Amino acid sequence: MQQQATSIPHLDETALVRARTVINTQKSKLDEDTLALMAEEVLVRLSESFETALHGPPIPDARQIDAFCQVLLRDDEAAAKEMITSVRNEGASLDTVYLGYFGQAARRLGEFWESDKVTFTDVTIATGHMYAIMRGLRHVIAPPLPNIHRHAFFASAPAETHTLGVTVAADLMRQRGWEIELQTHRTHDELVAAAMSSDHTIIGLSASHRKALPALTRLVVAMRIIKPNAFVMVSGPITEQEPNIGDIVDADCVVSNVPDAIEHMEQLIAEREALVTGK
Repeated sequence: MQQQATSIPHLDETALVRARTVINTQKSKLDEDTLALMAEEVLVRLSESFETALHGPPIPDARQIDAFCQVLLRDDEAAAKEMITSVRNEGASLDTVYLGYFGQAARRLGEFWESDKVTFTDVTIATGHMYAIMRGLRHVIAPPLPNIHRHAFFASAPAETHTLGVTVAADLMRQRGWEIELQTHRTHDELVAAAMSSDHTIIGLSASHRKALPALTRLVVAMRIIKPNAFVMVSGPITEQEPNIGDIVDADCVVSNVPDAIEHMEQLIAEREALVTGK
């Protein structure tokens, strides 16, 4: 009997378009220093994933990575996507793509940047392509069944001093039976480490002022890479000061008050339960 070919899930075009909208909004709204921080964040987090690849699935060879880097550095949205689609169709696992291609290319591009072999503009183009493709693979990376446990990770943005709002929100959610891990007055790396060590798939981030936008945007970028299947909600006074906050930081949901946050989280859990039970 002839064996049926395994179907390879393709990139989610809707997620790709959304990621491109976010990237274009960031370029129009954020200064070069902030964009550089975000590009560096993508390279650092993906380079860290390469360490895992060394002890995991087969990694691409130097020739393949060189070719991928050259494609990433081109100002061509379709080229990098087509290359990843091609290697997936040839049988490359998701781990090989995510940990091998992305991780090794990120390390190589970081070395190029440090040695001035590529420009700031080159790196932002390359990291933008990788970020968009990762978002397009989100539906493949996500677990087969959604997490329906009523728990979430709440945090204030790094260097944020006004934490009353997120603390009150955490207390109110706990009163409604939610298990909330609350992190305040933490550095960027401390928040990333805390999120990585948890199994939360709902992440609520709060900021009180537009000055926190660079730190908040960088934090969401990190969360998207380390928690690709997470639902990210942004809240706090910054949502009223920056009308395009959702597109700038790539949030799934933007709320301006605690009742709205509660409503969205309860609705999310209801949708996940319906998906699991089929009701």
